[in-house]
Amino acid sequence: MSESTAMSVMRRDDVEVDVLLVAADRQRVAGLVDDLADAPLRVGVLRADADAPERIEGHLARRGVVFVELGSPAGVALIAATKALPYATCVALVEPAEIAAALAAGADDVLVTPWRSADLLARVEVARARAQKIDPELAPWPMHGPDALAVLDDAGIITAWNLAATDLLGHDAREVLGRPFTTLLDELDGVGILAAICGGTSESLGDVRLRRVDAPSSVHTLHIARWRSGDRRRIGVRIDPAADVSAELMRIASFPELSPLPVFELTPAGEATYINPALLALEPELREALLDAARRRLDRSPEALGTLRCDVMGADRWFHLEIQPTPEWGSVRVYAQDITERKQAELSLREAHATLERKVDERTRDLQREVKIRKRAEEAALSASEAKSSFLATMSHELRTPLNAIIGYGELVQEDLGPRSPSSPDLDRILAAARHLLGLINDILDLSKIEAGQMTRIDEVVDVAAAIAEVAAVVTPAARARGDRLEVDVSPGLPRLNTDGRALRQILMNLVGNAVKFTRDGAVTVRAALHEGPTPTLEIAVRDTGIGIPADKLRTIFEPFTQADSSTIREYGGTGLGLTISRKLAELLGGALEVASVVGVGSIFTLRIPAERAEPRSGGGDNDDSAGAPR
Repeated sequence: MSESTAMSVMRRDDVEVDVLLVAADRQRVAGLVDDLADAPLRVGVLRADADAPERIEGHLARRGVVFVELGSPAGVALIAATKALPYATCVALVEPAEIAAALAAGADDVLVTPWRSADLLARVEVARARAQKIDPELAPWPMHGPDALAVLDDAGIITAWNLAATDLLGHDAREVLGRPFTTLLDELDGVGILAAICGGTSESLGDVRLRRVDAPSSVHTLHIARWRSGDRRRIGVRIDPAADVSAELMRIASFPELSPLPVFELTPAGEATYINPALLALEPELREALLDAARRRLDRSPEALGTLRCDVMGADRWFHLEIQPTPEWGSVRVYAQDITERKQAELSLREAHATLERKVDERTRDLQREVKIRKRAEEAALSASEAKSSFLATMSHELRTPLNAIIGYGELVQEDLGPRSPSSPDLDRILAAARHLLGLINDILDLSKIEAGQMTRIDEVVDVAAAIAEVAAVVTPAARARGDRLEVDVSPGLPRLNTDGRALRQILMNLVGNAVKFTRDGAVTVRAALHEGPTPTLEIAVRDTGIGIPADKLRTIFEPFTQADSSTIREYGGTGLGLTISRKLAELLGGALEVASVVGVGSIFTLRIPAERAEPRSGGGDNDDSAGAPR
């Protein structure tokens, strides 16, 4: 937005903006205006000249934010004009050395050079969030300030409750909003106190006991302000835990000569007619600063009938002034209290807040960089996985095709020569080696597919008893050759299940084949049973009386290319992939594969998968296909 456009906008009485930038030199804020062009905000620019303070009201939308360049000629006046609008937030645009002056002038927040659009937007969001917590037409009080404040409607219902009130009494805003103020009064005459607040004219009520959370009630002083917003009437209550400072100052002022606080009197023309010893004891520079501050405050409100209050700074010290009219003497009396420590604490809090914001921004940028680095690493890993999958798919085709040919032609030659041929043992070894190599390739390919997420589950109706019988029939010759007894025990009435039959058969073939391979002159038992319950489960246990697995190997037995020890590979062969594939297939079926083993006694591998029935059973148990399973 150019300056000419912004200035023409600001001259129209019917235009309101959300953000108003007030600066002496448009070049210092031109970049901010351009950066905010895409933001959903109405932005205006106002030249910081002598007429600027009067032009703010009427152009700023409710809950709007004004950014004032403190170094401009009208900077302080602009801050004061903005603070006079109860619905506005004022942020001072300052150099580092101007922070204290901006806060002293009454700015709600500061933005230190270099001014960036991101920081400006952050201040706008904070101001909006703060404004949404309270009725924008409540009061000219800073609801986010250090004083405990509540706002009531005509009936005494609490409509606003700030954080300082929560800190003082312990009641959260959610607990008190919409409730009568009498619920906080620990008084028998609570109705009378509420009537004095809502219908009376007193500006303060002393010795009022208020209930606290998890603590005894305590005495407080209530300071009351009443105003109208449109057709609504509001009552503001400031809650002090002790006697009001102004009341205390007035009490001490009855004997100002003995007061440890500075007290003085001024005529309407600003002439000092009385100065007490406490004021005379101050440094001349500080004393004159207090006198000048009181005069300026009176010049701004010459017709004021009530007490005027302001915070002033002089000689690196802060004072709170209470200016009380004394018409009976034709003058005003001023009471001063040193609040330097409180102001320093507020400044430290603001600086800590700014430091925290800066650290949060830095950490956010670090996290964003880490996310980008991690994303690139994930993309590289994904690319490598895809390359590996492509390579394995190609190699499996290139390797399995000639291997299948070798096995096929070997079997043809074996048939032609017959079992009595001198070459039969050599052909047996060739075929055994080829089948072993083909099994290794198939295992590696299956594992790669599973790890790449390419192995999908294909459910079908599976007769578990028949599947176990098929596996037993395939493995029985190998079991007999090793002198093993193969026993199958399937519970009667085992239902058909809806699961992936190929994966289930592969798991069983691996488990039963391993049990036979590692057992000699022993027994291999396969038991299958259905466990009913909230989640029906099929449990298949394969027990052998083989060599067993050492305890230190049980934790790694399911890892790829892992076997019990090196002697196992030499004696029994294998790749160490069968159990890895079996566990991953069990997880694919939604189940788990577990092992228990004792060296020299044997092992038990237990498969548990969800038992989703494929169809209801009918009739008795004799029509089950599992009846023919070997036992």
